[in-house]
Amino acid sequence: MALSYAYISISVLALAFLGFAFSVTIPRWQNRGSKQLALMMVLMFIASFCILLELIAKTYSGKLFWRNLSQIGLFILPASSFNFIMTYTEEDRRLFTYWRKINFIYALVCIILIFTNDLHHIMRISVELVQKADGPGLAVRQTLVGKIAVALNTLMNVIALVRLWVFMRNASRGSRSQIILVFIGFLIPIVSTYLSSAFQRVSGFNVPASVSFLIGICFILFGMYRYDFLATSPIARDWALDEMDIGIIFTDSKGAVVECNAAARKEFGDDVKSVHNFITSTIQWQNAISTCQDHELDLSVPAASGDKTFRIRVHHLTRKHNTLGAVSLVQDITQEKAFRENLMHRAEKDGMTQILNRNAFEEKAQELLNVPERLGRSCSLFMLDIDDFKHINDTFGHMVGDEVLKGIVGILRTSCREQDVLGRVGGDEFAILVLDCDAFHSINIAQRIHKGLATIEFKGGDQLFHVSVSIGLVNQAVQVEGFKELYDKADQALLQAKATGKSRTVLFPSGLQHV
Repeated sequence: MALSYAYISISVLALAFLGFAFSVTIPRWQNRGSKQLALMMVLMFIASFCILLELIAKTYSGKLFWRNLSQIGLFILPASSFNFIMTYTEEDRRLFTYWRKINFIYALVCIILIFTNDLHHIMRISVELVQKADGPGLAVRQTLVGKIAVALNTLMNVIALVRLWVFMRNASRGSRSQIILVFIGFLIPIVSTYLSSAFQRVSGFNVPASVSFLIGICFILFGMYRYDFLATSPIARDWALDEMDIGIIFTDSKGAVVECNAAARKEFGDDVKSVHNFITSTIQWQNAISTCQDHELDLSVPAASGDKTFRIRVHHLTRKHNTLGAVSLVQDITQEKAFRENLMHRAEKDGMTQILNRNAFEEKAQELLNVPERLGRSCSLFMLDIDDFKHINDTFGHMVGDEVLKGIVGILRTSCREQDVLGRVGGDEFAILVLDCDAFHSINIAQRIHKGLATIEFKGGDQLFHVSVSIGLVNQAVQVEGFKELYDKADQALLQAKATGKSRTVLFPSGLQHV
């Protein structure tokens, strides 16, 4: 039965396909793990081919010759399988690196013992030609050392499978499918070896070793083409993703989170489900994913150490006009935002008084006046100048002058509303833009400023003194001309206030004075 036409045909076809599988691997020679996989295929071919020729051989010497040659493949194959799995899983611990080398040395020693006449008895008690039901065959009686050698080969396979199983359990869901194929590909030949005898007794047909090898290789090759695992090892992919500071989140075509890296889990949840719940609770992010268009948005998230700001870039994945899902890249820009705001603060604020400088004041005022809804609505612009400020600096020094500036800013802040725009537009000149305010209320604001300044005293050496300001004021409806027209009118009113006395307000265009 073993040498039936079916057995020989199946064996030859399996060997041919093993050769084809080897040729498929060659173009990927430079990819990780391809050399190790190719060595496995060569050893499988040698073992299967020699086993077939052993069955075909008629004489004892012929059968023994091919049996010994088959041991080259059978003894080195577990070591090469172990080597491939360690390469595939990128296991680089020193223990396993040494172990891989020791495995090959051990396999070569076993082969030398089998082929060396003087040492042959260490592995085998005897090798006899016996008559079996399906024809003559070899009966090999192993020594204890021989049995231990075979057991160690089995143990090596089991350890490799355990390593692959642990690796599969720890891998991402996206990588797990390809690892399962590799696991099955290694499991089939091992299981087939132990079940072949039982199957032969039940069915009367001996399954060629090349068939079980081929089935296992087919699973591995399917993984190669389906997932291209030899081009990029899944452990490298997962490790790289988890090492990135940028959060990476994969969603399917329905917007459900299917995978995310460590950075994303750190910020938005401990697992995939928690990250998915966070995204669904954030309308902006959820909409960016569901609209099937690329988006970029900034998102503020409350945190124990203070609010965090994330920049989220959503890129949609398509194939042949079909949406496969989306990937969200999440970058923590909290420090960047704070740095940017600090730079903007320095650029906009006056260093002495911490209110808007001239350029920032003009830009802010122009921006508010340019809002179309404000056309026709009243507004007021105050221009203020400190009376005799040069005399204060010359008499008491610039440090006292600086304290005067800060004191006046304090009075201006308390006299204005929070939404009013306050700025320092010159050495001792200030400006205030007040929106939605008529002339009557504008005069009241000016009076509060004058009264507020009258209540505080400044100290220069041993002398106490008061400070006053002159105010030019314009109140009118917001026009298309905007800020420049207001500024010119308020400046004219200020010049008139300074020309006619101190501590007074002049309203443009009437020239009405309020002391």
